[in-house]
Amino acid sequence: MAALIQEQPDRTLAELQAALGTSACLATIWRTVKQLGFTLKKTVRASEQDRPDVAVARTAWRRVTPAIDPERFVFLDESGVATDLLRRYGRSQRGLRVHDLRATSSLADEHVRRGAAIRSNCGSPS
Repeated sequence: MAALIQEQPDRTLAELQAALGTSACLATIWRTVKQLGFTLKKTVRASEQDRPDVAVARTAWRRVTPAIDPERFVFLDESGVATDLLRRYGRSQRGLRVHDLRATSSLADEHVRRGAAIRSNCGSPS
């Protein structure tokens, strides 16, 4: 099992179950994964960081950043919600279907975003 996890670390428990060819329940697989010392942690970064032009720009930024007065920085944060997301599956009794509703408003295929900014001088006039 450890080799399967190392081969593809983001396998789901169901995918592990299928790869192992076992009928063991997912809780048993979870306990085994935990006993093997694996945890659910994943760090995602932008793949653009691997491009040579981006690497050069990042290096240049690191060189000039120490010379910038920290009082000039404004930190931005953005959060968003996709209004068109809907779970594709649901559980029901054999032979029956799960029914759900999808929004049909103009927001159905849009993303709603909100942003915020904070300065290091706590809002004091500059």
